[in-house]
Amino acid sequence: MKEISKVILEAGKRKEQQIRWRPSDFLFKKQLDVFECQDPYKCKRVGRRGGKSYEAATALVNAGFKWPKSTPLYVTTTRQDARDIMDPAFDLLNTTFNLNLRQNKATGDVTMPNGSRIMLRGASTLREINKLRGPAYPCAVIDEVQNFGPDLHYLIDEVIEPATAQYHGWISVSGTPPPAQYGPFWEIDQGKYADAWTHFHWTFLDNPTIPEPDVFLQRVLDRRGWTEDHPGYQREYLGLWVRDDGARAFELEPHRDVVPKFDASHAWDWDYVMGIDIGYNDPCAYVVISQSRALGQAYVVDSFEQSEMTSMEALVEAERLCNVYPISRIAIDSGGGGAKMIMKDWQKLTQLPIEAAVKTHKASQVSTINGDFRAGKLKIARDKNMKLINDLMVLEWDSEKKERNKYVYPRGAPDHLPDALQYAYNLCFHHAHDFQLNTWVAPGSAEYYQREEELMLKQQESEVDEGEGGPWAILEDSFVC
Repeated sequence: MKEISKVILEAGKRKEQQIRWRPSDFLFKKQLDVFECQDPYKCKRVGRRGGKSYEAATALVNAGFKWPKSTPLYVTTTRQDARDIMDPAFDLLNTTFNLNLRQNKATGDVTMPNGSRIMLRGASTLREINKLRGPAYPCAVIDEVQNFGPDLHYLIDEVIEPATAQYHGWISVSGTPPPAQYGPFWEIDQGKYADAWTHFHWTFLDNPTIPEPDVFLQRVLDRRGWTEDHPGYQREYLGLWVRDDGARAFELEPHRDVVPKFDASHAWDWDYVMGIDIGYNDPCAYVVISQSRALGQAYVVDSFEQSEMTSMEALVEAERLCNVYPISRIAIDSGGGGAKMIMKDWQKLTQLPIEAAVKTHKASQVSTINGDFRAGKLKIARDKNMKLINDLMVLEWDSEKKERNKYVYPRGAPDHLPDALQYAYNLCFHHAHDFQLNTWVAPGSAEYYQREEELMLKQQESEVDEGEGGPWAILEDSFVC
C-alpha cells in the first residue's frame, strides 16, 4: 500500500510540474520560434544581449523533462565560460517555475528532479572534444561558435551527431558574427554548409526584456561617434555579417599571407624559433617559426595547442617539436607565478634554449606582425596551422577598452596560439635582410658548376697578378723615394 501511495504521489508531483512548466510564458517570439522548431539542425545568429542563452537553457531543460535520466549537452570554448553564460539563465528558470534544479559546484552540471543531468562543457581543443564521446545526448547546444576553429566541424560531425542517434535528437549552434567573414560559423550560416541548417536571426532590439533598447543604442552611437552603418554596431547589436577590419587585431589576409606548405629550398640559412603560451584550463599553445636573413622572410611552419597538460606533458611536447625542427631559441610566457615556475623547472630539467617571452607593448608587437604581413615578410603554412589561421582571422580587440587606449582581447577569445606567435616573433631577426647571404646553390646543379668555373678563373687571374709583383706591389711602389 505504501508503495502504491508513493507512486500516486510521484505521479501527482510530475503532473503539477508539467502544469508549472510552460516555456511559452517565458520566451519571446523570436526565441519561441527556435524552441518550437522540430528541425534537427538549427543555426542562431544573434546580436549581443539578444537572449540566445535563455532560449538555450529552456530547450535543454525541456529535453531533460522529455527524456528522464538523459544528458542534454551545452558546449562553448571553456567550461568556465559555459557556467558564466548559463548560470543566470538556469537560476531564472528555476525561480520562475520552481523546478528544483541543483547545480554541481565543481562541474557546473545541472541535475533535474527526474534524474536528467544537463552537462556544461568546454571544447576548444581536440582533447576536450574527444572527452564528449561516450554519452548519448537528446540534444546539444554549441554556443559562441564564432570563437571555434575548424575543429567545430569535427565536434559536430564525428562526436555529437552520432551521440544523438538514440533519441533522434537535435543540434543547435549559435553566436554573434566576428569581424571577418571567415571560419566554421560563416560556413554554417552563410557558406557551403548553410543548406543543411535551419536558420534564425534576431537582434538586440528584438529582446523585450531590455527596457527602451533603442534609447540605449542611441546612447552607444552618440558616445562612440558611430552611425548605424558602422560595422561594429551592425555586428555586435544587429548580428549582421559585415567585414570589420578596424576591429580585428591581426591583418591576416589568407589569399596574400597563407601558402600551402613551407618550402625550405628557397634559402640555406633557415633559423627556427618557438613561442609557448603556458596554460592548463586554457590551452598550452606552441608556434614554430622559420626565418631567413637571406630572403628577409619568416614562415610559421607549425603550431599546436592542448589543454589540461601537466608541466611534464607540456615539456615533452616542446622536446618533440625541438626534435622535428632545429630550434635555436624558445620564448615562454612567464607572466603568471605558475608559468614562471614551469619555465624555471624546464630550465633545470633540460638543455632546451628557454628564455622568458617579451609581453609588454602588445599593440606595438601586433602592429609589427601586421606590417610584415602587408610587406610580404611573414607567411603561414596552411597544412599545419589551420587553427592559428582561424584564430588570427576572428580575433578582435576589446572595443570598450580599446576606446580607453588599452589593447587587450575580450575574455574567452581564442588568443592562445596568437600569443605564442607573438612570443616567437619577438625572437626573429629576418628584418636584418642581407641579400648577399643568399649565394647558396644546390651542388650538382648548372648554377653550381658555373659558379665553380668562375671561381677557378678568378684564382688563375690572381696567380698571374702575383707573378707580376704580387698583391703588395702597389704599397711597395708608394714607398719609393
